[in-house]
Amino acid sequence: MSDKTTDPMDEGSPIATYSRAEAIADGVLVAVPEEAQRQAGLGWPTALSEMVHTRCVTWNGDQEVEASRLRALLRSANSAVRSAMGQGRTYPHVAFTFVFEEVDSPGTGRETQLVAVRGIGDDRERVMTVVFLRED
Repeated sequence: MSDKTTDPMDEGSPIATYSRAEAIADGVLVAVPEEAQRQAGLGWPTALSEMVHTRCVTWNGDQEVEASRLRALLRSANSAVRSAMGQGRTYPHVAFTFVFEEVDSPGTGRETQLVAVRGIGDDRERVMTVVFLRED
């Protein structure tokens, strides 16, 4: 018998976990519908941070405009990721610039930096998440 107390940190046990599914259920992430992913040429499940969805996609509840904005954002992300892959870059974070109009100032495009983060999902599948460059 050993006098040594087992420290969970020594075992490499996580202190807490927060799954992608939990983040989507909580509204921290917004899952992109499969049809929108397919139309943008994305072959992996994609989600947007709530802030990206609110500022870059949402448009006064107008579903047609929101679908168009989502397609534009996803195409920009897909283009940036494919360009990076074509250049042999394999790291998971790809920054890209996206121009969007905010709801309270229609007709004025605003350029912002977004990041497409490629990773592994809850079930070990490839996923992508789009966040603002400086978003936590």
